[in-house]
Amino acid sequence: MKFYSSSGEGSSAASVQPKKSSQIGPINLFFRKEPTEITQQRRGKEAYAMDEAKKKLRENAIKKFARWMYDAGLPFNAVNYDSLGPAIEAFGQYGAGMKPPSYYEIRVKYLKKELEHTNNILKS
Repeated sequence: MKFYSSSGEGSSAASVQPKKSSQIGPINLFFRKEPTEITQQRRGKEAYAMDEAKKKLRENAIKKFARWMYDAGLPFNAVNYDSLGPAIEAFGQYGAGMKPPSYYEIRVKYLKKELEHTNNILKS
């Protein structure tokens, strides 16, 4: 099957490519892109739109995290702990819809696991 352009030239169906979306938003953060696409985006307006979307998402996440810290009465220097970075990264990798841990999970289940981990470090 051949498709014809307005200039009259024909092309096969295998060479027809779908039109790419020109809108960039938060949903784009959840899908990986090829390195060539990322490089092309850095050169155009799409990179600016993606940066703006990421800034807004980060702003919202930090605002909610800070509000939780104030509500829980955590000291401000808690954000300087080395263990916070991997925790935030793990939340991001899980994605939307993660339920917060229960009182039991934190007080019993994961406290026991952390105690075992600490004892293993002390033994070695």
